[in-house]
Amino acid sequence: MGQAYEEEYWVPEHVREYLRALGFALPLEAMEPHIRAWHEWMQACGSFYDYKDTDGVGRMYEVHRRSIHPAMRVCREWGSLLLNDKTQVVCGTQECTDWLEGFLAQSGFMAAAQATVVKAFGMGTGAWTLWVVAPAGVCPVYETGSPYPTFAIVKPAVDNTRVDMSPYGQSVFADAVDAIQAVDLAFDAMISEIDNGKMRVFLSDVMFDQETDGRGRKVSIPFGRQDCTVFRKVMSTEDTIQEFAPALRTDAQVRAFRCALQMLGDLTGFGLGYFDFDGAGYVKTATEVSADNSALMRNIRRHEHALESAIAGICRAVMAASRSLGVELPDEGEVRVTFDDSIITDTSAEKRQDMAEVGVTMNAWEYRQKWYGEDEKTAKARARGFARGKASNGEDT
Repeated sequence: MGQAYEEEYWVPEHVREYLRALGFALPLEAMEPHIRAWHEWMQACGSFYDYKDTDGVGRMYEVHRRSIHPAMRVCREWGSLLLNDKTQVVCGTQECTDWLEGFLAQSGFMAAAQATVVKAFGMGTGAWTLWVVAPAGVCPVYETGSPYPTFAIVKPAVDNTRVDMSPYGQSVFADAVDAIQAVDLAFDAMISEIDNGKMRVFLSDVMFDQETDGRGRKVSIPFGRQDCTVFRKVMSTEDTIQEFAPALRTDAQVRAFRCALQMLGDLTGFGLGYFDFDGAGYVKTATEVSADNSALMRNIRRHEHALESAIAGICRAVMAASRSLGVELPDEGEVRVTFDDSIITDTSAEKRQDMAEVGVTMNAWEYRQKWYGEDEKTAKARARGFARGKASNGEDT
């Protein structure tokens, strides 16, 4: 584990000693072994991937197991499913919604938030916090004027079964470590099968040119790619070229790999079919598997509910701190998050269905409020303006 990782994620020992002297108990210490282990799985490092083995004569050698980084893939998939640039934060006041949209776009919050979700879902816990640049540089104390916490904790909607009553969360793949091992074991075996199953060519001595070495002896001049595929048959003049191509067991390896991927998807909340291969050998998309994947839909909703409170909380703190810096903003009212579910649901079809219901079971302003994130007052005003525009053009409203 590198020094950069140590400095980035762990509380320095002198800080821990100071907190202990004040009488504080550190909940991190109970969770630290688990968090470190989860980080190793995300990085595909540790004793499972790099180990030592012994050959038939007792010589020890180092072995590296190949990996497709399944733990990191799981975390990145959750990050991309839950947050993207189409995620909207909507306030009860349209002015606050518009200001917040500009602030989040300018600060690049959603891209950074997605990266935080990836790490938080891998190691169990993450956080967002405000960064205020004071005019006079670093201030020992700065009054933000915010009645809300200036930080928000990000955790997956997974119960922590490692340490009871811990404020820290649990990794989404904590209960899927065996499946992660199965995926990389099957992948490594499949690659090794192909590598070891390459055709070998055995050539007679007469096929090799010779040269004189420094001691005056005749030696064969090697040729080929030096990858153990061309061999010399010593003292042989018969069968000048002999080929050997071992039978590959790739079909069995692929079945094992596919089974491991199914277990990984099921144990990490995506469902059996999310990482599976279809008949053509391509990985299915989320849209293709969501139609019959109720487990994925339920887990997405659970994670979105947990994320919404964190995003809404940090956005409230941003607006409160901005008011203290002179930005004139009204009270934001209710703050909610509209997630982009187009990757798992047919949003276009749902919008068309709602449009067909306008004037029947839904008002035009309700449609705008739902799909454009406008508050009720703004939605009604814009709906009336749109209706007047159509009437002046002689269109049926």
